[in-house]
Parts: sequence; C-alpha cells; structure tokens
Amino acid sequence: MDTSIDIAAYLDRIKVRQTPSVDIRFLRELHRQHVFHVPFENLDVHLGKDISLTPVDLFEKIVHRRRGGYCFELNGLFQLLLEALDFRVYSTAARVLFGTETIPPRGHRLLIVTLDEEDWIADVGFGAFGLIEPIPLKTGLEHRQFTDRFRLEQDSLLGFVFQSYQNSGWLNQYAFTTDLHYPIDFAFANYYHSHSPHSIFTQKRICQLPTPEGRKRLEDRTLSQTVNGLTQNVPLGSESEFLQALKTHFDLNLL
Repeated sequence: MDTSIDIAAYLDRIKVRQTPSVDIRFLRELHRQHVFHVPFENLDVHLGKDISLTPVDLFEKIVHRRRGGYCFELNGLFQLLLEALDFRVYSTAARVLFGTETIPPRGHRLLIVTLDEEDWIADVGFGAFGLIEPIPLKTGLEHRQFTDRFRLEQDSLLGFVFQSYQNSGWLNQYAFTTDLHYPIDFAFANYYHSHSPHSIFTQKRICQLPTPEGRKRLEDRTLSQTVNGLTQNVPLGSESEFLQALKTHFDLNLL
C-alpha cells in the first residue's frame, strides 16, 4: 500500500503534537485525537459525489479539505498513517449487528495493529458507539474510555463481537474475524453503502463525533448532544441551521 503521505499535515489535522513513536502510548494518542477531530459523516453521498477510496483522494478530502467520512475512508486513511509511522497494521471486515437476528454482510472496515506481538483493535470510523482508543484483541475484559464502556466477546459462528454498554445492558455492535482484507475488498461494500436505497447512508444525512463528555450526532435536521449520560435533542428548522450546526459542532464547512 502507498504510504507516501504528508505525515506532518495529517498530524496537524488531528492536533497531535507528540513526537511519533511506535508504541501503545502514541497509538492511543493518535486514535483519540482522530476520533475527537475527524467526524464520522456521509454528507458526500447526499451531495451526489462519488466516495473515492484512493489514497490521494482520501488525503485531499480528510486532511486538506478538513472533512470527515465513513469507515472505508477514515480507517483506510488511518491505516496509511500508521504504516507511514512504521506500525504493523492491516484491515479486516466486520458485520454490523445492532440486534439483527440474521447474519448481515461484511459492511464495516476496522484495523488490527500488532505491538510487541500483541494485537489491538483500532477503529476511527464507526458511526455509532465507536472506540475512543484502541483495545487489545482479548475477550472478557471491560474497557472504560471517558464516558463509554466496551468489551469483546466470542461467538462460535461470527468470531469476535464488539460490544458497548448502553441503557443498562451490553449492545452488540459488530462481529469480525482477523482475516486480512485488501483495499479492493471494500470496493463493493463502499459502492453499496453510497448507492443502495437500502443503505442507511443513502436514507439520511449523518454526522457524529465523540467528546470527552459523551457524543454529538446530527441526523438530518435533529442535533443530539449526550453529556454524562443525558441526551438533549434539538430540531433544526432550516437548511441554513443544519449548515450552521455542522460548522459549530463538527467544524465542517460544506460551502
């Protein structure tokens, strides 16, 4: 994979000031700053633009134009950064669950990072209750990150199951194995999610960021802000209010 990217510009985009090092401390810093500053969003789908996964286009969109993206874009570019910084990393694919009783297709991209012979999950591109920092690829451990709680469990059929604690119970978010996937393996899922009327990403505009206190989510014309477990929903009456919310809460400018 091409790793000839401007590392300094990328680190500036996510406001990382530390000297790079190939260790878990710096990986946590990269991951945390990425999810706090680069929003999960699908706005280009509704602007009629193709979602390109080429490294040049991803860098131009996310770093130079200071936009966000969804998993194929965000984790794709984050993998390039990690490779350029000499981390051992590869992509794998997950099945998004959320209570489904059937086996869904693999429609999510996440990363596996190996440090000192230990594997970690890195995922800066999940749009629901995603990780703030990487977690080790081990089951049965609870990880508290700011206001969130996460864990991995094992399913005999689906492999690892990533869960978050919501409303007094554990919610299955996605399931995955550790099989290596190449960039081309995500082309079909990317096309489906950006074109199919059955994809949630073609049905509504979504923009989301975690914060140290909770989460911010803009879904069509409703702005939701969760702070320390309490959620406030604010309806937006016009397109101009929607665009202003993007700028104010997510630092995005579509104009």
